[in-house]
Amino acid sequence: MWRHPAHEQTSFRQVLDEVRAQRAEDLLADGVTVEQAARRVGYSNTPAFTAAFRRWKGMSPREYLRDTAIKRPNPD
Repeated sequence: MWRHPAHEQTSFRQVLDEVRAQRAEDLLADGVTVEQAARRVGYSNTPAFTAAFRRWKGMSPREYLRDTAIKRPNPD
């Protein structure tokens, strides 16, 4: 069972959120669809995932994809 030291103020829920946020970002960067990313990080419906992603990153998954596509260097 996972435990954290009593002096730490980070809850399991916060750690789970951080892990999900990073994993979602990685999946989207790898070309996985928003729907697939949602399922892979533990969300059974896309709207709930979209709301969580917006909370994590300050933008929707689709906005994130658009923003990162603009910043990604052209392979040519």
